[in-house]
Amino acid sequence: DLQDAGATEEAASVEQHSSTIQEQIEREVGRRLPTARSRKIAGLILSQATNSFCHDLTQLRSAAADSASVAVIRQRLAQWQNIADHFSEPWRVVLAGAPNVGKSSLLNVIAGMERSIVYDQPGTTRDIVEVDTVIDGWAFRFVDTAGIRLEGEAGQIESLGIQQSYLAASECDVLCLVIDDRPESQASIERLMPSNLPMHTMIVRNKCDLAMDADASLSQSPIFAALPRINVSAAVGHGLPALLQWIKLAMVPEEPTTETAIQILPI
Repeated sequence: DLQDAGATEEAASVEQHSSTIQEQIEREVGRRLPTARSRKIAGLILSQATNSFCHDLTQLRSAAADSASVAVIRQRLAQWQNIADHFSEPWRVVLAGAPNVGKSSLLNVIAGMERSIVYDQPGTTRDIVEVDTVIDGWAFRFVDTAGIRLEGEAGQIESLGIQQSYLAASECDVLCLVIDDRPESQASIERLMPSNLPMHTMIVRNKCDLAMDADASLSQSPIFAALPRINVSAAVGHGLPALLQWIKLAMVPEEPTTETAIQILPI
């Protein structure tokens, strides 16, 4: 029967197409695994060879696929695109603020090592310092920047570092605006206009162990009132777990499982 023969041939063609896609996925998994920055990420990459991703990709690449089904699959994969984009490349978290508010001290505590220069002289950190770490199995790159001063206060070399700070703040995934209770530290932060702030920006009030209260002065500035805030102390570790959890949830509000199809190949 010609009709049955045609159906059989079409089914064989679909099976062969699916097999080819499966081979592509397995090759991509093999390529990505060495770049995984944690066991969790490696497990998610590996699972794409065995979960529903092959079926989803086969449907998306099929000319005969139902348009409604394709739309559902696209929407489901898009939900996890931010995860897929950061399997190998960590999210960037920038610590920005005035000189001597404790950005380098925070970075050192988070990284667990003396990577930045910690010194009482404002303007010590002139270059961008980056440290990679893992929070709950997810890769993040913390970036310490030169202190942002008011106009005319910085020297020529330090000004170059400050320019790098502005650039880093505009290109990061998460921006932590670090302040202490000195009015000048808050005035420096106000130079970063709200239009330039990333979606995930928070005020990190450091040195809270010194028992000073900046709530009144913060509430007077619209830029501070509109942003979430957490009190921390790099000196004693207060508030750091909550800060790291906020950063992680900003990037990964929902955890994928090994059953979650995540797009590791183009459609």
